[in-house]
Amino acid sequence: MNNLDAYIDNAGNLRKCSVAGLSGTLADDQHVIDAEVLAVAAALVHAARHENGGADEISVAALSGTLADDQHVLDAEVLAIAAALVHADRHEIGGADSIRWTASKLLLGAGAGADPTEVDLPTPGHEPASVGDVLVTSSDTEKTRGDSGMLKEIRLGRNGTYRVKFDLKCGEVGYPGYCEVQNNGVLVGAEQSSNSTTYATKSQDLSGFHTGDIISLYTRKVTGTAYVQNFRIYLEKLATFAEITA
Repeated sequence: MNNLDAYIDNAGNLRKCSVAGLSGTLADDQHVIDAEVLAVAAALVHAARHENGGADEISVAALSGTLADDQHVLDAEVLAIAAALVHADRHEIGGADSIRWTASKLLLGAGAGADPTEVDLPTPGHEPASVGDVLVTSSDTEKTRGDSGMLKEIRLGRNGTYRVKFDLKCGEVGYPGYCEVQNNGVLVGAEQSSNSTTYATKSQDLSGFHTGDIISLYTRKVTGTAYVQNFRIYLEKLATFAEITA
């Protein structure tokens, strides 16, 4: 007999076969859904609800702390650093926009985020001029003319800023004389005038000059005649100049 459904016990009673309380593994799958299995299944279902795409997905947005996995976060700070590195790399040697400058020039910083500007390389003993009250050169003779034009000029010996002085008067009261300072034929500073027959000293601090520039006094003829004298250049200290040309 291969299949045993019942048996007779020692007392002669017919008994139905049962495996309840016995130990061991039966040959057939029993599909037992006991409390432990149900608990495990419930836990798995609950976990799935909180996973990516689950009905109750967990979000870590705005939480503090460091997660175990690399998040590859591209926030504003990271993007700003990356942009700065890319910008710097462009200006390095071999970059798409590498910085180049003229030979015998220096680069002067222009502030954060701005490209530098070129400045002249000082020649030893010819540092940039700066204003002061030391007389370095002058053309003192009196000059005048009956029309508009150049009266005096001096060729400058170095770059920098200069204090320019000259005496100005007119030929007749009521007919003022006008005079201005020019650099290579271009007005610099403010036009000066005089309606007095007595000399008065005019003074201006003017910048942007370069070695070899010609600084000149020009008169502008209106109704009166301008007279000038003592065309003088002042600096912080003595300096070498090329020549007085007129």
